[in-house]
Amino acid sequence: MAAHALLKTEGLDVESYGVGNTVKLPGASPASPNRYPFGTPYSHILADLTAKNKSLYSDNGLLTMMDRNQGVKIAPQRWQDRSAESTPLDIVISFESKVFDIVVQDLRRREVSGISSGCHPCLVINLEVRDSTLDAAQAAPHALLLCKLLEESEDWETEVESVLDSFVEQTKRKRPEYDVCFS
Repeated sequence: MAAHALLKTEGLDVESYGVGNTVKLPGASPASPNRYPFGTPYSHILADLTAKNKSLYSDNGLLTMMDRNQGVKIAPQRWQDRSAESTPLDIVISFESKVFDIVVQDLRRREVSGISSGCHPCLVINLEVRDSTLDAAQAAPHALLLCKLLEESEDWETEVESVLDSFVEQTKRKRPEYDVCFS
């Protein structure tokens, strides 16, 4: 959500999604995460975590994160529930290989099954980021740079390799994995 917040602040049209069955947040122990259905308002999640253990969730940054998230959008959304009638996406950026694979698989399934028109090219890119608040915050400016580089290209479909080369050179990150799908 750190990238979503930054991209939105910079004026980009942005959406964000999860891919699991529920929203899973750290709990009092690794064996007992907090789970919420997608669509649960961030304000409800914030109130629930505060009631459960304000000290713990303040210390680990979860309350601050939920407060930030509720300023970005009302509630978490699930990728697989995205409607075929939704505006086609030009670029999808994931931050974990597993998520990248699920998104690509879902877009391909939609193409084959006729759920989508299959006419709109969609670039899916994975910027691998360790799942921590600090790493997410550090990756957000990289996501913004990548979007700007793609936006500045005349035709991302033919220039994606050179855009990624420039991105790697500027950020010193590992080259992102990508795929082109249709929606």
